[in-house]
Amino acid sequence: MTRTTTGTTIRLSLLALALPALLAAQSVLTVTGTPIVRPGQTVTATLGLTSTVANPVAGIQWTIGIPTGYTATAVIGTAGTAAAKTLYCTADKSKCLIAGANQNAIANGPVAVYTIPVPAGTAAGLVQLPLSGLEAGGSIGLAVPLVSGPAFSFRVAAKADLDLDGDIDSADVQSIIDQALGLVPCTGDQNGDGNCKILDVLIVIFSMNPPIALNNMKQIDWAKYGVSWSEMQALNRGVNPVAPLERW
Repeated sequence: MTRTTTGTTIRLSLLALALPALLAAQSVLTVTGTPIVRPGQTVTATLGLTSTVANPVAGIQWTIGIPTGYTATAVIGTAGTAAAKTLYCTADKSKCLIAGANQNAIANGPVAVYTIPVPAGTAAGLVQLPLSGLEAGGSIGLAVPLVSGPAFSFRVAAKADLDLDGDIDSADVQSIIDQALGLVPCTGDQNGDGNCKILDVLIVIFSMNPPIALNNMKQIDWAKYGVSWSEMQALNRGVNPVAPLERW
């Protein structure tokens, strides 16, 4: 049998009444950014601050999880600049703080912007940018509760997925053909030579789902395109390691 004393009931009731106010007094730091990219492209991630007028923030500190193998640069956001603050970070930009020789409150808005290139050989999948170590202070140096908003992650698509729809299909082939013909800007370079040409077209074709039959590929006169059959096999293993040529 459970017994509840009058005193306990009163304390719980008071806590329930105070909880909304306590939660409203918290400041929130949220990461938003580029939702999907291909290897070789760049993710822009913005840290936005939301605080209350009753509990303004004058300085904040955080740690952001930069994925292994990635590098990052960071600049102060417009909200930090408007409050005459300065951004200070470790060399890898994973741990940063914003402060200034003033008592200015930081308004709601971007406090920092990260630029994170996705390495060329990155496998397709989700990449998270978690926040931790959040701390904030007010204009007289007292702590202000600071919590993180919804977790942010971006998706790395396959390199040949030019329209970023999660599949490599005829739409991607048409896109790279248009780029190779100069009808649209070259944004889908597949072999890293800085151009969109026939080899890039072939790489996208060979990455299609379902893949082209091996016999048809062997019949192509690869010498016309300045590449050998063995080199094309190696290229395919680089762009589509999940389905190597010998399994096609």
